[in-house]
Amino acid sequence: MNNTTQLNASSSEEIANNSDILNQQAIQLNTMIDYFKLESQSDDGNSNAN
Repeated sequence: MNNTTQLNASSSEEIANNSDILNQQAIQLNTMIDYFKLESQSDDGNSNAN
């Protein structure tokens, strides 16, 4: 039972670490995408052109 508890703790720690890495990558991707957004577009993707 002790081994199972240690394995679960280790797995949980690894999942939390991977979650943090994925979150950082998502932030970087949003930053890269923002570079290509046109000034005439709002955040919802609709154009402000008349």
